[in-house]
Amino acid sequence: MYMMSHPQQVLSKSMTKTQLREMKNASLQGLPFTLPTLAEQQQIVAEVEARITVIDQLEAELNRQITRSNRLRQSALAAAFSGTF
Repeated sequence: MYMMSHPQQVLSKSMTKTQLREMKNASLQGLPFTLPTLAEQQQIVAEVEARITVIDQLEAELNRQITRSNRLRQSALAAAFSGTF
């Protein structure tokens, strides 16, 4: 099903790594390439969206913690300079 799951193996038989890097997209047009089924594409999208949700949550928590850290630092500095620390 995944004819191009390892394109480097297909291409590297006749090309060096430098040649592969320099190859234009047009050179790949004649190679067989199978897309995942619609169901697999939907599963991939669902997984990516789930991970993006987790990343967004982690980013929000990180921003909250950075804000908290900044406030604590300012509070500690204020206390140290006022002599109440």
